[in-house]
Amino acid sequence: MQYKAAAVAIIFAIICRIFLVSVYKMPSHSMAPTVLSGDFILASQVSFGFKFPVNKETYFRSTPQQGELVIFTKAGKSFVKRVVAVPGMDVEYAENQLTVNATKCRYENASELDLERESVSEICSETRSTIRAKDSAKSTFVAPAKLGPNQYLVAADNRFVSESNPNPVEIIDYDQIVGKPLMIWMSYGSTQDFISKTLGIRWNRILTILK
Repeated sequence: MQYKAAAVAIIFAIICRIFLVSVYKMPSHSMAPTVLSGDFILASQVSFGFKFPVNKETYFRSTPQQGELVIFTKAGKSFVKRVVAVPGMDVEYAENQLTVNATKCRYENASELDLERESVSEICSETRSTIRAKDSAKSTFVAPAKLGPNQYLVAADNRFVSESNPNPVEIIDYDQIVGKPLMIWMSYGSTQDFISKTLGIRWNRILTILK
């Protein structure tokens, strides 16, 4: 009887891992300060619909809203970014300035992180903490466009352009979205962590709900 219970538990865990939840390790600081390098993320694979691995058909489809975190794939890799504009909106990003529906987002409470980066409060439909280059010439660029029926503008919370974060703001399709980050289940500081400056387990981040 014990073996049967163990087998059922293992099968259930495998099903959950394949269809319901995923685990990701953040390899860089592209989403700092929300998610740091070395954070292990537990993500839902069904928050925006249920997809069968074989035919990629989506059932019970729902759509991301402004401000939500999403996991999407591009060129065989997975990325975490935040939705800043949804289908039908007019968008532009240039010189560290995000514009949505012809309204420029506001940037307040600027504080220096180092010689090249600053932390600001970005105020669009909601307020979020954003890191960006002080020099606008290092900013990425998204030409003015109206998002199509299945298009989303996503952005990294850390907009500082680097080799690990070459496209901090970009347009993606709904079909690229594979999940929604839910919480940090483990966190281990590395030399890339320029915010907490912690090496080893970051106990204060474990079980942090992501938003």
